[in-house]
Amino acid sequence: MGTRSVTIVIHKGEIKVAQYGQSDGYPEKMGVSALSFLRDPEKVNQLKQVLPKVRFYSRSDSWENMDLSRNPEGYLPGDWENNVEDRATVLRRIPKPNDPIFISVLEEGEYIFEVILKYKNRPAIILADAYGFAAESLWCEWAYVIDFDKHTFEVYHGFNTTGINPGDRFYHLHKEISDYYPVKILTSFSLDELPGNDGFITVCRKLFKEK
Repeated sequence: MGTRSVTIVIHKGEIKVAQYGQSDGYPEKMGVSALSFLRDPEKVNQLKQVLPKVRFYSRSDSWENMDLSRNPEGYLPGDWENNVEDRATVLRRIPKPNDPIFISVLEEGEYIFEVILKYKNRPAIILADAYGFAAESLWCEWAYVIDFDKHTFEVYHGFNTTGINPGDRFYHLHKEISDYYPVKILTSFSLDELPGNDGFITVCRKLFKEK
């Protein structure tokens, strides 16, 4: 189902992950996936150790020196993605085991944390930055923020036409010309007191219905 979302991780004052999800972004799927990962202390600790290697793609990056094997369509954020010749060159290149790896914004969705851990031994893990997708909640229907600094797991809802205030996380993304505001917080959980899947879904759906 084409329910779009973004999953964000904040660690030591930096936005380290801002992964776009094309489908299944609702709490029962994307939310539960993130929640299930967070309930595994070993995986969470591994992720924190790997996050210093994770960064967003920059136009100064050379795709010729990256492993694009998890990017089957030859997509990179930038200005060359529609160039057939460049794309063919990317697909022909055989990556090296120690190359930095680029993880496609279009392919990984709910499995982004597992994929990051799979490549924990690479010198760099390069992601596309979809943070700005939270700006217009007509398109971004759900958002999930794991804030290791605040020790919280936050759920945000889309279709927000009722306004937003300076205290909201995504206030700075507001565009005056849009009828839809950025995604707005629905609920927040302490990472020390995470609910079970059923309780999580019940809370999210109840609050969404009441909003």
